[in-house]
Amino acid sequence: MRLIGMMDSPFVRRVAVTMRLFGMAHSHEQISVFRQAEDFAKINPLMKAPTLILDDGALLMDSSLILDWLEVKGDPVTFLPNDPGLRGEALSLIGYALMGTEKAMQWDLERKRPREKRHDPWSDRCAAQARAAFAHLERECAKTERWLVGHAYTQADITLACCWGYIKRYCAELIAEATHPCLAAHAARCEARPEFVAAQF
Repeated sequence: MRLIGMMDSPFVRRVAVTMRLFGMAHSHEQISVFRQAEDFAKINPLMKAPTLILDDGALLMDSSLILDWLEVKGDPVTFLPNDPGLRGEALSLIGYALMGTEKAMQWDLERKRPREKRHDPWSDRCAAQARAAFAHLERECAKTERWLVGHAYTQADITLACCWGYIKRYCAELIAEATHPCLAAHAARCEARPEFVAAQF
């Protein structure tokens, strides 16, 4: 299998970390959808990262869809709870992390546009959505001293840590570590694990 995409993307990284946990052999090609758009388009004309090319040539994109396939392929190992209540809790946290990060990315892109082309109401809306998402995640992290759901290491932990790594690196002006100490501590626990160390950006 071939994983395509830059590791500084939290969406690419959550897939890379999970594949290492499942012990799935794969190559990883760090091709940027921005700086190497032509090269990426030759692999996937939709230029969506991550892209995972399966051994039979099938092409998967969107990190959540890729992880769904990995969960089935990795059976009986799973990183989502089987209990419906706990699974719903994990998916809720994953949703907050992904949506919050997407809004932070949109805010970051908007502020990089020329001043005369920025749309401040849109930027303010994205900022408010991102802050609300990570404020929720901070409260959830404050409830535990280790893992987020059912005292087990799940995809919620993996995704939140990958998203926080991106926020810390690129959007610290919007969402500061000082006001999210529990979230930062949780991410640090994940970052110390071997599958995270092996998937550095």
